[in-house]
Amino acid sequence: MIEKVGEADSVGVDSFEDAIADETQTKTRDRVSKLLGALGIEVVIAVDDIHYSGGEGNSAEITESMAGAPDLLSSIVELLRLDATHLNFESVDETDPSAVSDFINVNWTGFSAHLRNQLLGAVRTLQRDREENVEESEIAHDVKAQGALRAVFDGVVEFMQMSMTEWNAGWRELLADDRKYLVLIDRTFNREQHGGEETGDEILGELLSAQLDSVWAGLFTRHARDEDGERDLTKALREKHPDQANRVAAIGKFRTTSIALLPAGLRALLLVRELNAYRELAKGALSTAGESASEQFELLSDYAIVEAIAAAQEEGTFELEHPLRLAQRLFAHALAREVRSDLFARDNLEILRNGSVGAFRNADTDHAQVRELRRADIFEPDGHINELGLSLEIGDVFKFESVFGDGEPRHYVLLGQACDLSVRGKGTRTPDLRTVILHRVMPELLPGTGATKHSLGYLESHSDQRWVVDLRAAYEIVVSIDILDATVFSRTGESMIALDYSEQRPMAQSWLERQKILQKKAKKAINQYRALEAQVQDGGHRDMILRMLAAELGCGSTNWRTGPTVQIDIENDVVRYGVTRVGRIRSDTASRVADLAARYRSRPAFEANLVVDEPATI
Repeated sequence: MIEKVGEADSVGVDSFEDAIADETQTKTRDRVSKLLGALGIEVVIAVDDIHYSGGEGNSAEITESMAGAPDLLSSIVELLRLDATHLNFESVDETDPSAVSDFINVNWTGFSAHLRNQLLGAVRTLQRDREENVEESEIAHDVKAQGALRAVFDGVVEFMQMSMTEWNAGWRELLADDRKYLVLIDRTFNREQHGGEETGDEILGELLSAQLDSVWAGLFTRHARDEDGERDLTKALREKHPDQANRVAAIGKFRTTSIALLPAGLRALLLVRELNAYRELAKGALSTAGESASEQFELLSDYAIVEAIAAAQEEGTFELEHPLRLAQRLFAHALAREVRSDLFARDNLEILRNGSVGAFRNADTDHAQVRELRRADIFEPDGHINELGLSLEIGDVFKFESVFGDGEPRHYVLLGQACDLSVRGKGTRTPDLRTVILHRVMPELLPGTGATKHSLGYLESHSDQRWVVDLRAAYEIVVSIDILDATVFSRTGESMIALDYSEQRPMAQSWLERQKILQKKAKKAINQYRALEAQVQDGGHRDMILRMLAAELGCGSTNWRTGPTVQIDIENDVVRYGVTRVGRIRSDTASRVADLAARYRSRPAFEANLVVDEPATI
């Protein structure tokens, strides 16, 4: 009885996995269809020596090779799915090598010559790869790629598969009509006469040299094992074919093993001309904008620069940054002007728009780069604010954890009015600001934030976890501003005040004065702690009493959930808090989030209901 349940469960799991695979393939076909349709591609040609059968064979050659080769099995199953439906392959257990072998042996003579050649080509490609000691992962990509391509392209566009021999026999005549073609060429043709390890490079170069505007072509090869390999091979191809460098790209066969990655690779190839043109446009725009800003800055008089420095001292900003604000604005204006190129818009913009057709799933490092770009739109770069010792600003994100090592950390963000945080020339704020409210920042557990939360995106650069700020009062804490100010004077963002520390990094004079004020307060707390600690009797509660004493003198808390924990080191004259500045929301976004928080707090409230009436039932 138990065995039957297990079998049923296994069937259910297999069915679920098959359903997921079918759904993924359907989505991939849909995306590829939209992409090719948007660019007008009518024919896709795959040139690969896997389509070279190499002579007659029999079913035993297929079935014997499948033993212990799951990737070959899945590739053969894919070929049989597409070509042997009239022989009732649907009734075969595709996960059972014996069942698949029996089907091939029984129906071999009924297979079309094309199907037999495809099966033999897959088997002989695997054998040749193993003879050449190709890594198993690359072999898997090699034998599965063509079946995956056919599953994606067949029925979407006209899809042709051919060997190098077939391609060389008539490619010029084939491409001579007015249709638009995408040609995917393998790199290695060792199985064919006169073929070699890099024959595909030569075929691609010959095709590109014909300069056919209706043809897009690139390498489709196991040699690009991942997206980094794609970039390296693309670079090598462009160096090898400098005259066609703006039209060359490589796609790794690994994308067909995880079929959802294929559309992104195809799009990069199909838009390679436009993307290269855009890179040139952007580089020129950045260079011109930089020169324009530099020239305008040169026109500023010494008087204007000195007045800007004086204004920085009054406002409490870094004196060397303040005069550059004009140059930054000029740079942005010039950049906006330069990218509006009539020539680029005429030749490339429409194709880029048509080829975008939504977001495609990327491979891991590409996904990480996209995630980092999205993160950079919300957060300042990691380490930037702490390494430079940038002053406290709204949008600063802090991690609270116990200095005693207990409990999980919590995160909070500083919101409010920017002017309230400005430290003036003497190291003080006007009016004096003693405490601020921090809002809880937490991982987004479910998509959709609702009215009480606002999405911030990726707080951590290494993680796909999204974060939100909770606007409800129950998730706010009140913190001494001194504790947050102390994070400015640490390259790691740790809130710590050491009496012997002298800040050496260039920063606003007002903040150098602020450090002196913090050290003066810390010295008073350390001296009081030293005097009182000696009076605390040894006993079971001594540590707790000292924690409470440090929290009282350091304006902190004994519980990291309600505020910063405090540790006073009287031997080294250091006050350390369980607070670290870990990031910063960009100022424009932080201002909008602060506005949301203010509006949430000022939302209208209504009197409580006088009575509760149970609704009538019908």
